[in-house]
Amino acid sequence: MSRIQILSEETINRIAAGESIESPASVVKELVENAIDAGSKRIFVEIKEGGFQLIRVIDNGCGMSPDDALLSLERHATSKIREADDLSSLVTMGFRGEALASISAVSKLSLTTATSDAPGTKIDSEGGKVISLAPFPRRPGTTIDVRSLFYNVPARKKFQKSSSASAADVHRLLITLTLAHPEVTFEFVSQEKEVFSFVSTSEQKVRIREVFGEEFVKEMKAIDVKVGEYHIKGFLGSPMQSRLNRTGQYTFINRRAVTAPLISFAVKDGYGMRLDSDRYPVYILHVGLPPSVVDVNVHPQKREVRFQEEQFLKQMVKEQIEQSFQSSSPKQSVTFSCEKKEDIFADWSASLTLRETEEKEEVSFFSCKPELQLIGLFQHYLLLRLEGLESFVGKEDEGGALWMDLMAASERITFDLLTKKEEKKISQGLLIPVVVDFARDEVVEIERKLTEIEKMGFAIRLVSKQSFIVEAIPPFLSAQEIPDVLRQLAGEKDEASKIVAKFARGRKKTFVLQEALALAEKVLQLPAPQLTPSGAPIIALMSDNDIKKLFQ
Repeated sequence: MSRIQILSEETINRIAAGESIESPASVVKELVENAIDAGSKRIFVEIKEGGFQLIRVIDNGCGMSPDDALLSLERHATSKIREADDLSSLVTMGFRGEALASISAVSKLSLTTATSDAPGTKIDSEGGKVISLAPFPRRPGTTIDVRSLFYNVPARKKFQKSSSASAADVHRLLITLTLAHPEVTFEFVSQEKEVFSFVSTSEQKVRIREVFGEEFVKEMKAIDVKVGEYHIKGFLGSPMQSRLNRTGQYTFINRRAVTAPLISFAVKDGYGMRLDSDRYPVYILHVGLPPSVVDVNVHPQKREVRFQEEQFLKQMVKEQIEQSFQSSSPKQSVTFSCEKKEDIFADWSASLTLRETEEKEEVSFFSCKPELQLIGLFQHYLLLRLEGLESFVGKEDEGGALWMDLMAASERITFDLLTKKEEKKISQGLLIPVVVDFARDEVVEIERKLTEIEKMGFAIRLVSKQSFIVEAIPPFLSAQEIPDVLRQLAGEKDEASKIVAKFARGRKKTFVLQEALALAEKVLQLPAPQLTPSGAPIIALMSDNDIKKLFQ
């Protein structure tokens, strides 16, 4: 028998499904985008158990005839394109003709559809095979039920997220789609409870208010410019609303939600010195451009796009955002004088230089490792001299140097503090409670992690649809840091304790000597190897021989 075999149709379909259908959220994305392409003005989405038990999408679009409905479950069957050249002029969300075929290959799917001039049809399929087809009464539009997702591919199901995390992903996806299409009414139900209901509107600002809240809308800045065939339209968050990650950035290319680092970098460059280097602006930006200069066929799930004129687009976005800020800034006249001034410090006898006095005798800085001697502090790295490496690597009579990453050390010590097995964590009450506003999808993520957040020392509760009030925090945080910490928790999918520990690492980049030594003392008492929660080393060792090799 030949070692090379042609795969069966069933195997091919399951492999193809893996490219575009990786989670319940990807199923919802494909079905909702199909509904938008069908001209729907009202889309209803319901999920159960995060989408693994049920995903239901109901629309009032144009629907399909019985023949088209049957063909829609075949691979590469589409109404969007006819030939390869059509890819250069795409205006629809979908075009490959793989969505329904891929979904049906890994689920039990039911499709009910009707057009205004043809009778309704219902098709049931399991694992990609049609098991029934019959007439069914229905108004124009389509209903698709996806049940038992990944029931026939247990290996893929094994690596899926929890139901609650999956539901949060679906919520986040739908929020993105509602921002792209404010003219469509969206309803979302999870576990038989309404999550949101956004009525169609002709004003983007109305939809943004529903998603981000009134406070964001008050501070945001509108942008609407055309340069040739390029059109940039949207809203920019105030620099005061910036975040430590990119979770508040929404980019739409020809109304397609995409991940576009090129646009993200250009927008941040446009903010210029209004933002610190480690902060990211919040924005909702629609970029309209000729379909011929953008390739949407570079990613199986259409998340990424490729631009033909990248540098031109990047420069245009940057310049337009710069101009939008300049146009609203009051012009100030500043006069610089080159006239020589008298030195007011000429007779100042006191020293303006602060420096540590030299120790007259050797002092051991570490009770746990007396063989260590201080060399110096360089940025966030502490350099120490070792008389012997035995306690670290088991080598006797060999000295060397020890480098310690203090930012990594801060992350590890904070993580250990948060995960101590105590009944109640130490927390500090706030004299004035802090209220933090969130986008709708962020609220869901905070609620999902609420028990874990409270175990770390936070006292936090929901006071409105989009606002939490914080009354107590862990002792190592300040009140000013609360919004950033909570938005990190809402935007990242890792464990809450790891996220807060990473925040502790990133917020502090400089250390005074006494602070560095105190932190090092704690790290040196940890069992080797000393690692961060993610497994990165905190300590790097160099033997005397290693140092000598640098000069050979």
